[in-house]
Amino acid sequence: MPEQKDKNMLWFSITAGAAVAAIIILISQFAAQQNITTDTDNNSAQSDTISQTNQTAQLPIQQNPNKKEDTDDDVNTGGNPAQTREERNSSSVSNTNQIARAPAPQQPATKETILLSDVVNNARDWAPSFTSWYGKAVPDFILRDLDDRPYKISDYRGKNVILVFWATWCRPCRSEIPHIIALRKNISTDKLAVLAISNEDPAMLKKFAAANNINYTVLSNRNPMPSPFNQINTIPTSFFINPDGKIKLATVGSLSLGSMKAIIQAE
Repeated sequence: MPEQKDKNMLWFSITAGAAVAAIIILISQFAAQQNITTDTDNNSAQSDTISQTNQTAQLPIQQNPNKKEDTDDDVNTGGNPAQTREERNSSSVSNTNQIARAPAPQQPATKETILLSDVVNNARDWAPSFTSWYGKAVPDFILRDLDDRPYKISDYRGKNVILVFWATWCRPCRSEIPHIIALRKNISTDKLAVLAISNEDPAMLKKFAAANNINYTVLSNRNPMPSPFNQINTIPTSFFINPDGKIKLATVGSLSLGSMKAIIQAE
């Protein structure tokens, strides 16, 4: 009986040990399976995360056209926000160049003073005459033009007047005509009156004036005139009369456009 009992205990021990080993194996297999499942899930999750990350990186950024991006380009530009940085830089450079190229303010032109004495001293083809009359009032008279209209010298107060004594047969007088025509075009009638006086026939003078395109007033006179005009013995002789009606200068000889303008402007 004791032997049989020992055999039974041995069998029980072997059976129990086998059962325990089987259980351990089963537990190990289950744990391994759980680890595999966990690793698979983790790898899947990581794969999904990587895939989502890649997809996010690859997606184009959708910009809201109504949202203004906070950049330093739009700070204090004072311009159109839609302008690109290049456009604003170009505009800024252009404005800077315009400021740099802006001309300096011009000073008001000062009128150059012309002295009558200098004009007389520089004379070449003419000479002063009737000097005792300078600064005296011109004697008044009435003459008629080639259409028989009367002209009174005192009616021209307030403007400069040139009295030119001439004749069609006088060569220096004829050479002076183009300069008087140019003077008439250069200075308006409200500032200057030009009266050319001849003792020739009005009809002949009228034809001559038309043929030579004379644009100033021609007067005909065969009657005596007051002094100093009755003392003229050389032509062309001209009298420059100031707006106040006083004789400024008298000249003998042919005058150029430049000389006439200088005499009018001189002080």
